[in-house]
Amino acid sequence: KIALGRKQLLKDNWAEMMNTLKVGDIIEGKVTTFANFGAFVRLAEQVEGLIHNTELSWDASVHQAHQVLKLNNTVRVKIISIDEAKRRIGLSLRQVAVNPWQQFADQTPTGTKLHLPIVSIADFGLFVDLGNNLRGLIHKNDVQWETGKLELAERFNVGDSIDCVLLSTDVARERASLGIKQLSHDPWQTFLDKKPLGHQFE
Repeated sequence: KIALGRKQLLKDNWAEMMNTLKVGDIIEGKVTTFANFGAFVRLAEQVEGLIHNTELSWDASVHQAHQVLKLNNTVRVKIISIDEAKRRIGLSLRQVAVNPWQQFADQTPTGTKLHLPIVSIADFGLFVDLGNNLRGLIHKNDVQWETGKLELAERFNVGDSIDCVLLSTDVARERASLGIKQLSHDPWQTFLDKKPLGHQFE
């Protein structure tokens, strides 16, 4: 048996690109195909990369490629992974733009007092609008110092603007934690400051 092949006569653009491209590079390509999980971008003849849905935009409301891309458009993307064995290239559209979570963390240090609108209410907490399509969470445990039953939906309404304080920002996990009770002194700490251990009550 004799095995013949035509592709061996053609230029291997993949091998050539692997000599010049690396993870972290920002390059241009043309959008060729939409899929349920993302969009394919042609980087060179017979060489394509994938922008997964999670790498389309920092905006959490964007779930499909057609929301932000158009077929045959040229886009700037960042290479985030290369699998030479499988000839696969992972691309990111959002990482070419400014990370709004990093921007928020840089501009809003922990402890900053904010006045923010409530966008949704869950059993475990309140989601507030941080701007730039970012959402922060006020956990139920950070609403009040008092213990006991707390029905958030009975006390708050979507659209209300409330005072709160930023407790932490996790850029990598795209999360921000805020609190309401931290705007006031912990009554237990106040009590202990006035009545240290060993204090005798009359």
